[in-house]
Amino acid sequence: GDRSATVTRWMEGIDAPPFWARQIRRAKGYQGAVDRWQIIKFEAPATISIDVGVAPAGSGAVPRRGGDSGGDAGSDRSQGVNGFVLNTVTPETDGTCLYFWAFARNYLLHDQRLTYELREGVASIFREDELILEAQQQAIDDHPGYSFHNLNIDAGSMWMRRLIDKMIANEAGGVPAGRVIPLRISA
Repeated sequence: GDRSATVTRWMEGIDAPPFWARQIRRAKGYQGAVDRWQIIKFEAPATISIDVGVAPAGSGAVPRRGGDSGGDAGSDRSQGVNGFVLNTVTPETDGTCLYFWAFARNYLLHDQRLTYELREGVASIFREDELILEAQQQAIDDHPGYSFHNLNIDAGSMWMRRLIDKMIANEAGGVPAGRVIPLRISA
């Protein structure tokens, strides 16, 4: 739509990353190859939701093309484990922002120890991200006019920036906006 961009990635018949291998073994007793998904949706101006998880390889999790309409024939991820991540970034100053996040799951919902472990694990990952984002902001601040280039893997963030630029231009009465630069996360 006019305010959203979605990036979907399916990885079939792979070894599960260590985190997800532990989750599916703990929740379902499964060890082996998995089908993995990441469905990332950006909703302008500042929210990203991520549907991520794994299911036993070949268990029906991967959507299949088919039917008269040519669309996806659906999928069944019930044999797997799912995580849902919500990220919302709110500007605080010209160079800082507040980063709010939540992580939910569809398995072992009453296991409070797992809830604690997941919260600490996700917080640790975000602390690592914070270092990278701060370094990126510093590079932008240190090189004001430098033209940064996107890589193929940056397609989602490129679409996100285009949506934000369009919103800024519309708010400014159609005057083209300057480029959007990522903001530093405040601790």
